[in-house]
Amino acid sequence: MDLLGSSMDVSRLTYWSKVIPSKALIFYWRLLLNRLPEKKNLQVENVCCSSFSCSDCGFIMEDANHIFFQCPTATQVWTFVASWTDIFMPRWSDGLDLRNWLASHSPNPKVALVLHCICIVTLWSIWRLRNDIVFNSSLFKKCHILDHIVVTAFDWLSSRYKVAKIDWNVWLQFPLNIL
Repeated sequence: MDLLGSSMDVSRLTYWSKVIPSKALIFYWRLLLNRLPEKKNLQVENVCCSSFSCSDCGFIMEDANHIFFQCPTATQVWTFVASWTDIFMPRWSDGLDLRNWLASHSPNPKVALVLHCICIVTLWSIWRLRNDIVFNSSLFKKCHILDHIVVTAFDWLSSRYKVAKIDWNVWLQFPLNIL
């Protein structure tokens, strides 16, 4: 199967984990394949939209790379995540850059699992923010998305990773050192 200009196995695009809910992994997989229903993809499919500009900033045409990596809101969210995890996160240009960075970043499998979970929760939260703006005309506060990332990642890990009990206070201060 030819994906993204090269021959690669679809299962190798994502890191499948029992810790991350299937719906979030499928969302991530669709992001990597450029199959999310963002405005640029809707325009290609001739779906009418009142505007094809970014729902959040309104600067340029909304595509997945802009929503998740280039929009000012997204860059602020990733800056928060980098600060919270105390890890350098480069500015990725697309989902494949992020996936490659995750695949090569940590030799410790437990840290890699936590980092992967946090990154997918971040993408998921940005997508939820975008959808809330598009469908509910919400002026969602950025502080809510940051809280959503911290709480959701904690919930996913603490309820699905049965090997270790995760302490909330440690999670807030040192998320990569919880396992």
